[in-house]
Amino acid sequence: MSILSMNQMVIRAAELSDSAMLSVLCLTVWTDTYALYGLEPAYADYMLDEFSPANMQTKISSKVVWIAELDSRLVGVMVFSPVDREIETLYMLRRFKGMGIGGAFLRKLRVNVDGAVYLSCWEGNSPAIQFYRAMGLEEAGEDYFSLDGQQHRNIRFCMPEGWGL
Repeated sequence: MSILSMNQMVIRAAELSDSAMLSVLCLTVWTDTYALYGLEPAYADYMLDEFSPANMQTKISSKVVWIAELDSRLVGVMVFSPVDREIETLYMLRRFKGMGIGGAFLRKLRVNVDGAVYLSCWEGNSPAIQFYRAMGLEEAGEDYFSLDGQQHRNIRFCMPEGWGL
């Protein structure tokens, strides 16, 4: 399989049977993105809870969860909460970034969801911030992620109604 070929890219709804692979993908991306100086106990505790297969099954059952596959292999995931109108997760394995998968997720969301939606991105995640700006999402304030008594600043991005149309 050529990782440069998008011929076999599929974005589909996640199924309960995908939960273990989604768990591994999320653990991998979270570690690559946030554990810049290595793992700490608080990180491990958070990840093992947040991205457990059981929690992934709960998300699949209660939210919109789409996965991206290349040649039938999982490479990305998007989790959207219709209640909060929030893109909670938009993860791609590192080697598959820059291939249009994130944009494909956002376009699929826009086709399927009316109105404005938002997401929060850690201020230290420069590649993701550049991506959201390049995709035309608008900065709309800030949020904070609390972990082990520390506050981590996130930039809030909004996909306004009519985005991408």
